[in-house]
Amino acid sequence: MPKLYQLRNILSDKNKKLIYVAWVESLLLYGIEVYGFASKYIIERLQRTQNRIVKILFHRCDTTNDCYSKNNILRIIQLRDYRIVLKNFFTFKDKKPLVRDGTLRDSSIKYKLPLYRNDYGTRNKAYYLPNIFNKFPSTFYAIKKHGELKIKLKQALK
Repeated sequence: MPKLYQLRNILSDKNKKLIYVAWVESLLLYGIEVYGFASKYIIERLQRTQNRIVKILFHRCDTTNDCYSKNNILRIIQLRDYRIVLKNFFTFKDKKPLVRDGTLRDSSIKYKLPLYRNDYGTRNKAYYLPNIFNKFPSTFYAIKKHGELKIKLKQALK
């Protein structure tokens, strides 16, 4: 972090974003699938660290939320969902919608979630994949290209 203090007054916002993506985001994405489902305490610690780094680099923002939205940066949980969807979008085996019985909410595509008894059940891939995919609108699943998926996914996660 001390090196970022030296860079923040020298670089433009575009170059700061490049530094952030190359240096910080790459480290966060490295193990996000493993520690992304850690306890809330660990996620909050990671989020505080990311907030500090963003505030140091983009110090002219009024609030931290402004820094994230202005510079198109995803938070820890959003990064986790982004990485998981990118990795599993085209290979998700249970991408069949849950068959509904003609109720009012028939138009929304929802995937069946397995039952769980504790928080460890939510960290299982059989649970978190359908849970993440349930957040997106039905038009999202018509995407065929990887580049288009990245763009639409970043827009959907904000």
